[in-house]
Amino acid sequence: MDLRFQKACVLAFYGFLRCNEFTCKTVFDKLLSQLMSVRLNLNANHNDSFFVEETGKPFSRNYFISKLKTILIALGYSDKDYSGQSFRSGAATSASSQGIEDSMIQTLGRWKSDCFKRYIRTSKLDIKSALEKIK
Repeated sequence: MDLRFQKACVLAFYGFLRCNEFTCKTVFDKLLSQLMSVRLNLNANHNDSFFVEETGKPFSRNYFISKLKTILIALGYSDKDYSGQSFRSGAATSASSQGIEDSMIQTLGRWKSDCFKRYIRTSKLDIKSALEKIK
């Protein structure tokens, strides 16, 4: 797998990030624009974006999702079950399955309401474990 893309996936998961928090609509978009300003102040070259496409442009949301779906298909998964929110959902699901309290998941994901609960997918193994505790 492309190392740049792999790093973006890890950042997205562990940062509970929304896709638009680490991709760009344009070269100078939102948070990445701020990151680029900081990097320029530290003498980084303008083209030294945090995550860049093969062309050197910062990752766009479309680029990231398209690449993700291409990799999923190559690995034999259905791309229909994945979106720009998949890493955020995966992080919330992982945290929940490890017993992390809802309030901490909400904080980690920067959710203002309890809508984060919609991102948590309960695995069959967790359901089985819960049922065994009831016995």
